Amino acid sequence: MKNAFAILMTLLLTPLLADGAEPKLRVQHRRPSAAALINDGRILCVANRRSGTLSLVDTERLRVSEKQIGQQLSDVVAVPGSDQLLVTDFAGSTVVVVSHSENGLRISDRVEVAAWPESVVVNQSGTLACVASLWSRRVSVLVRRKSANRDTKRFAVLHQIDLPFAPKAAAFVSADRVVVADCFGGRLAVVDCEAGVISSEHELPVHNIRDIAVGRDGRIYLTCQRLNPKGYADYEDIHWGILIENEVLAISADSFINPRGEGELHPERISLGGPGEGAGDPGSIFATAEQLVVSLAGTDELAIVDRVGVREVRVPVGRRPISITHDETTNRAYVVNSLSDSVSIVDLTDNRLLDTISLGPSPSPGLVERGEIAFFSAKLSHESWMSCQSCHTDGHTNNGLADTLGDGDFGAAKRVPTLRGVWSTGPWAWNGSQHLLHGQVQKSVSSTMRSAESTEELITDLTAYVTKLERPPSVAVARGEGPHPTVEYKARELFESAGCSACHNGFTSYTTDDTFDVGLSDAHGNSQFNPPSLSGVSQRDRLFHDGRARSVEDVLIRFSHPSKDALSESQRTVLIEFLRAL
Repeated sequence: MKNAFAILMTLLLTPLLADGAEPKLRVQHRRPSAAALINDGRILCVANRRSGTLSLVDTERLRVSEKQIGQQLSDVVAVPGSDQLLVTDFAGSTVVVVSHSENGLRISDRVEVAAWPESVVVNQSGTLACVASLWSRRVSVLVRRKSANRDTKRFAVLHQIDLPFAPKAAAFVSADRVVVADCFGGRLAVVDCEAGVISSEHELPVHNIRDIAVGRDGRIYLTCQRLNPKGYADYEDIHWGILIENEVLAISADSFINPRGEGELHPERISLGGPGEGAGDPGSIFATAEQLVVSLAGTDELAIVDRVGVREVRVPVGRRPISITHDETTNRAYVVNSLSDSVSIVDLTDNRLLDTISLGPSPSPGLVERGEIAFFSAKLSHESWMSCQSCHTDGHTNNGLADTLGDGDFGAAKRVPTLRGVWSTGPWAWNGSQHLLHGQVQKSVSSTMRSAESTEELITDLTAYVTKLERPPSVAVARGEGPHPTVEYKARELFESAGCSACHNGFTSYTTDDTFDVGLSDAHGNSQFNPPSLSGVSQRDRLFHDGRARSVEDVLIRFSHPSKDALSESQRTVLIEFLRAL
């Protein structure tokens, strides 16, 4: 009976042509982002970010079909104890509820959540879900209850909770507690889903927390990177892992449920890679009784590490593996390869690649697509320790300090700038020494990453990709909380009269071509800096060249920028509201 059901599901989920040939899939870039297994592991549902489709992979016959679900699908998860999938639509600001049965898949509901939903997790009972929304810096808690007019259960928003950072990865550590991680830096928040509050906050000296997995040993595992502000971007410090480290952190789940104090997590560090064999950009992770399985998104490999972190086996997969789904019955890992539009199947018993399944025909990569591939590749750097993504997370910034040759010498680490909207913010480098974006990209690849492949074609491709990165919406706009028109008018007048526009001209992306001495010196005594753009400034968590300010409020109040006595308290309040909406 079970086999008959499997055959029926395959026929229903795989649309065939009249002559019984393979299904025709559209030629498009899908950029898969996540996957979930349903129907006892017989169907793998893959969420595609670029195309907004859900790919359905028959894991027995290795055939693929496709269904349009939304605009930009960022995550998918199966709801335990039900016939439902939750799919986040990043551009649509919704969670799409998809039901699956012997009749195939159907969209049963769309639930509006906080803008820019990046990920979704569900507790083991399937009663609560938590959606992390990136640019609006919020989490939406969904509760699953019986509908008033029918027997089926439906999801509805129970709480929306503001966060002090832009979230991405999340995991339930108990029935009603979720750990949510900063997409760019090292901050963590524990959300009490029932009460709708943040119960504790923590900060780790890491960045790029890509995934959180809960192990059966009572610990949670985080993949992340660690940028050392005292390390130099030279061959020696890169080779020995001094500049940047790729690692897994293991932390007791009880530290989040019953915290003894803010920041007291005491994580165990498990290093990935080593001299001569970097492990750039660890991504997805899950833990078995004997192993940790980690996707190395920058080196296009799966790393299988024993629990003491001594033995590491690498299995090559597709380009930029960013998500792993584990089938415990077969002990197979389904690896989503974002830049290959494919899924790799890895046998974890023998640690070998079984097969790679294309999700459908894709166009040949053009200038921008080639640049995208290069941007996310750690193979571009010396010994594969890091990619452009390692510091410029998703094209933005990890808010850390990096000591590169960007300003001409070592010894004065500078804050990593965002690349979103960077095409309009020249000149580049903190000292304004680069008057062409192409030249800045060339210097970063050759002098920071120490690449042996900085060809003219590669730099042109990378520059083309970087110029396509859109500026993020401000936190206020993402939350629908822009300033009142009267307040905005007064703020613009104040912005001019206080002299802010001399350095941050509103006609040139709130920056200028010149350098200015604003009374802040680096470790070498240099005080002349090119002003960064203020567009999207609320989405940066470190400000000034050395990251000493943590917010716009810090800049205007704590550091009295631009002049100690130039603004009254009420004027600063008006300016803060204005800047948070840029």
